[in-house]
Amino acid sequence: MRRLGVAATARASFYIYNDVDDIDALVTAVRKAGELFGVPA
Repeated sequence: MRRLGVAATARASFYIYNDVDDIDALVTAVRKAGELFGVPA
């Protein structure tokens, strides 16, 4: 992270216990984060 000059990272991970609701929640959160940082949808 120091080499890339980033303060934080996140990683999504899926396994057999995830379902469609979990993926929908992730997509919603990523879209909201994008809006916060001014990224077009």
